[in-house]
Amino acid sequence: MLRFAEYLGQHPEGRGRPAASLADEFGLSESLIKETLAYLEEIAQPPPEKRTRSLSPRRLFLWFFQLIEARPLATSAVATFAFFMMYRYYNSYAAGSTDALAMLFLLFALGTLVAVNFLRGQLRYALMTSALAVGAGLASVTLLNALLGDGTALAWPNFMDNAFNAMRSMLVLTGFFSLAAVMGAFYRHNRLAEAETKLDRLDMLKRTVHLRERLTMPSIAARSELRYRTLLRRFRSHWILFAAGVGLALFGVRLLTGITVGAPGHFPTTLQVSVYLLTLILVMAAYPIVGFVSGAPRNGIFGGLITFLVLAAGREWLTPSQLTHSALVSLDTFPWAGYAFPLGLLMAWVGGAGAKVHEQHDKARMIEASDQAAVLSEIARLSHALGMATAEVTCMAVDVVHSTRMKKEANPLAVEISFREYTSFVRREVSRNGGAVRSVAGDGIVAEFESPVAAFAAARQIQTLMPEFNRTANTLSVPFRLRIGLHSGEVHGDLAQVSFAEVIDVAAHIEKEAPAGGVIVTEPVRTALPEEDFIELANAIDGQRLFIAQQPTED
Repeated sequence: MLRFAEYLGQHPEGRGRPAASLADEFGLSESLIKETLAYLEEIAQPPPEKRTRSLSPRRLFLWFFQLIEARPLATSAVATFAFFMMYRYYNSYAAGSTDALAMLFLLFALGTLVAVNFLRGQLRYALMTSALAVGAGLASVTLLNALLGDGTALAWPNFMDNAFNAMRSMLVLTGFFSLAAVMGAFYRHNRLAEAETKLDRLDMLKRTVHLRERLTMPSIAARSELRYRTLLRRFRSHWILFAAGVGLALFGVRLLTGITVGAPGHFPTTLQVSVYLLTLILVMAAYPIVGFVSGAPRNGIFGGLITFLVLAAGREWLTPSQLTHSALVSLDTFPWAGYAFPLGLLMAWVGGAGAKVHEQHDKARMIEASDQAAVLSEIARLSHALGMATAEVTCMAVDVVHSTRMKKEANPLAVEISFREYTSFVRREVSRNGGAVRSVAGDGIVAEFESPVAAFAAARQIQTLMPEFNRTANTLSVPFRLRIGLHSGEVHGDLAQVSFAEVIDVAAHIEKEAPAGGVIVTEPVRTALPEEDFIELANAIDGQRLFIAQQPTED
């Protein structure tokens, strides 16, 4: 019966043969053959096919984001122009209530622009998309007014007034889209940092070799970049004082603006509002600068808080009461001023996130420019990740004598069971003596120990317990006989990851010279075991003198 099951497993086409033919060939009843084939037919039934819709929300969503990635500026222009055209049409020329539909167009346009900036993660796209949005708005207002309205938007004074309002809107949109760009760049920065931690050893080794070659190349980094980096490091080392200084500077600007603008009749009303707006922009721009100098998102929040507290304390302690109750109050009661504190902390956090992104890009750029400091720092980081510190270890190589002959005539299932038991047995004895199995390839096992004494104790214990293993765990008719080789040497890094260390190669080579049931060692191991009896061999392998243990088992 087992032969029939193995036949069906190895020859699936045999399932189509007549049951009577199979019954005659394997000496089984026809009913048993039919029932077995029926079970197999049920198991082999393919799952029902899922109906796929030609157009699903997920596919539409993916197509939209692929379009944004492929044509970011064109997508932004079309989306914003369509929004402003429809919004202006519905609110100025269409009959009925259309606010809800106009709001949907608004959300779609803003979502498109935010997605563009988040996916690109570059501040220049924030400026370009905000300019496109404002330009589309100005063009749609002018075009619709010319086509459906009275044409007043074409008049030069009205056109200039609309352009001025568009420029103010552009400032707001630039800040909003810059936030989306920094968030997208910070998200990719974290993904790249996570990917760096998951690089395999081969990739890190290749990168280390490439960086070492760069050390021999002349640096092409500009001196201006080096001076800027030095200045930034100085500010960053005293970022708390920098935040406090920015707070004092902002207080001076607000005080000067309040005194100047607060004078009755000194400026026209439009210009007063413009000065208020520019002052608020200056205040809000200071927070991301503080966050950027702080160097990290968390530091950015604390820096923004320090800036705000110094600014608030300066107004309370240093401003004369008559100014506090006139000019500065009018400045603080500007419609957006109530949101200055939470928005300032948010922008400070964004500045800190931007600092981390800038640090990553700056280091990559300096490495490409063969800046020695940047290259050396990256080599040091990779060396730490590779675990390149040298350590003295003892390597044990274990092999089964004539394993191919053992497997040749045996049942494959019995072979698998016995060799799995053998691997578990060696792992257990190695672990009991303080070692660790580092690799298993077929019937060959490589283990690592911190000292030759522990390695020799484990080897002797394994050879001592082999008769018991053959009686209790070996299901084959041929007993397991092992040969073991031990070698001590230096290894650069963790032996679990270093697959081609010399200490492994030597242990594997000398193990083949050991007799069945024996233990062979090199001179470094022999020197560490002065109380044990060894016999030296005439031939050396890999430049190492070899010694065979006279007593490879315990008493």
